[in-house]
Amino acid sequence: APLGVGAPDLREEMMHSAAAAASHEGCSSPRKIHHREHKLSNEYTCQEHKNKQLYSEPSFVLRKAVNLPSGRPRAERLRKQKLQFLSAKNSGWGGRIFKHILAGSLVMVIVEMTLYIFIANLAFGGIYSAFGGCCGPKQSFWDDFNFAFQTFTTVGYGTLSPVGISANVIVFFQGIHNLIVTTIFAGVVFTKFVRPRWKYAFSQNIVIHNQRGAPHLCFRFGNLEGEYNKLLGVSVTVYLCRYETDSKGYRFHHNHILDMVSDQRWEVNGVWTLMHKIDKSSPLFMATVESLNESRTHIHVAISGTDPVTDENVLKMAAYAREDVLFGYNFEDQLMFKDGVVYVDFDNLSKLKPAEVWYPTPQTIEEYRRLTQPKSGSSSPKPDETVRMDRPASGLGMLIDESAVPNRNQAEPVSSPKKEGVVSGYGSLENSTSP
Repeated sequence: APLGVGAPDLREEMMHSAAAAASHEGCSSPRKIHHREHKLSNEYTCQEHKNKQLYSEPSFVLRKAVNLPSGRPRAERLRKQKLQFLSAKNSGWGGRIFKHILAGSLVMVIVEMTLYIFIANLAFGGIYSAFGGCCGPKQSFWDDFNFAFQTFTTVGYGTLSPVGISANVIVFFQGIHNLIVTTIFAGVVFTKFVRPRWKYAFSQNIVIHNQRGAPHLCFRFGNLEGEYNKLLGVSVTVYLCRYETDSKGYRFHHNHILDMVSDQRWEVNGVWTLMHKIDKSSPLFMATVESLNESRTHIHVAISGTDPVTDENVLKMAAYAREDVLFGYNFEDQLMFKDGVVYVDFDNLSKLKPAEVWYPTPQTIEEYRRLTQPKSGSSSPKPDETVRMDRPASGLGMLIDESAVPNRNQAEPVSSPKKEGVVSGYGSLENSTSP
């Protein structure tokens, strides 16, 4: 809790610590300590006052548990759309095999490589047999296969050796093949072995609830290895993707980068709760459950850091569908303090509880659409454009200055004349057969 707001014990403890530190540094005046605490308390109080001016009745109403969480896991709720490229000169099967080897598990790669070595030696054994045998005319296929395997592993027991020109020519080509395969096998195993073995977890849902009087979008990120393997130099980028409509009725896909309350951290050795304040500059201002569904909103999260053990970069990503965003919920407490030990309960990483949130009324939404409707003669935004929503936006009545007329690049999705095959309002389809 912030100082001066429901935290008397914490305030007294921090006052006592600050007084001890000040006396140690030669500052014996307790008035300076009270002044610092009073200044910090006033900052929180001023921020809460500004939030109450923006979010208050009758424009907004306090609600809890607006929409219900889904019972399915987050991975099953995501709608995966299949992509097929036409006339694209890609890397072909070679690139797919290369990605499969690097993306697969180490055990799977070892099994596949072993299977390939067995099949390759069977093939070379058959070639030796087709050209009269590797070590003379009286040798069997098993001897040819055994000689091919000994040549591949460079064991060379001395009992078998190539006889004739054909056998020596085949040995030459098999030696080149073996060098290439062994080099690739060693490189893949080494690359996968030094890759950071780092387990993480994201919360199953994104929640929106009030913090210091203003709605905040929140989700959790946990480092399951943090007890002995911290993640250093952590940064996060959150993308909000949705369909919007310009004044001419054209539908386009827009990517917004959300400004987080804190997007960087020195280390993550437990749980990190990330928050985005929903104010006038946020693309989620005036958002509702219906508007998220109509605009087909989805959120992508990218968290990067450094593994201190291998000094390798770590990138972890998560995707949330529109039904994963829950209004009027908060997460259960995950930290417990007992006998000087901090306990992190990962069973509560995604557990929810109802919490108050300022939710816009239908009349407020209609007024907001009318005030933020772009002019028909303004320039169209570029499709698939990624922008940072750091501009002031027009808002409601006396709460927001109506004299500032926003251009279309700054406006939220708005109502537009209905056309066949386009989207009106917050992304609702009108007679459209496109996905």
